[in-house]
Amino acid sequence: MKKSLSLLSLGILSAIGLSSAVRGVYAHQNQRPIAHIPQSPDSILARDIEEEGEMNDDREEQQEEAQLQNLAKITPEQARQVAEAARGATATEVELDVEDGSLVYEVEFADAEVLVDAGNSQILKIEEKGQEEDDDTEMPVRGSIQVPDSDQDATEH
Repeated sequence: MKKSLSLLSLGILSAIGLSSAVRGVYAHQNQRPIAHIPQSPDSILARDIEEEGEMNDDREEQQEEAQLQNLAKITPEQARQVAEAARGATATEVELDVEDGSLVYEVEFADAEVLVDAGNSQILKIEEKGQEEDDDTEMPVRGSIQVPDSDQDATEH
């Protein structure tokens, strides 16, 4: 009788253990796996070409900026100092740019933009923010360093 009771207890414990194991397996099967959608070689190539094009654009822009910086006779800091002295305020940004074919520093203020000649540090123009300008009556900016517009050259030829 003791042996039968031990075997019965062992059988019950085995059944409980087996049912727990089966429940655990089925619980994992009910979870949905994350779908992995492989990319086609064409989509990978298109993405790579797009990224390469963006990198080339960035590289060309950096080269153009370096060429313009080489043409400038004053530094961005000198342009900032000239513009700040004229405005009596602190500039927020200084950027080298071509305006009407002239190489200038655009010095940004909260209420205005000052164009400083990149060749001789003369103030060429002060544009107050919020004022509408008439392109027909506006005089073109003429600085000491003239830069051909590469976009116009490409479309003219």
